[in-house]
Amino acid sequence: MTLLWPAADGRLVYATLTPRDFALAGADQADTEGIIDTLKSVAGAEVVVLFKADSSGCCHISLRSPSLDVAHIAAQLGGGGHQAAAGAEVAGPLPAVTAKVINSIQQALNGKA
Repeated sequence: MTLLWPAADGRLVYATLTPRDFALAGADQADTEGIIDTLKSVAGAEVVVLFKADSSGCCHISLRSPSLDVAHIAAQLGGGGHQAAAGAEVAGPLPAVTAKVINSIQQALNGKA
């Protein structure tokens, strides 16, 4: 797994998984189920996100928050879910998708979305 990244003064924490990460670990998408729960344990995090890129160029995004409506963020990306837990699949390179989602969350945390 790529490093754990803080953003928005620690209010947002995210991690990324690439096809290389899966290959090195001998793992697949199903093996990642507990990672989002681990991210939720980071002190001060209001929103946590796990980005999982696959070999077809798609990014699977899991969002969790007890205070921010992450279903709204997911809907902007063509996904869905519940206020506290949502997700989406977005086509595109992992760095670009990550930047877009992180920007949207930061705006929402700052009351601009």
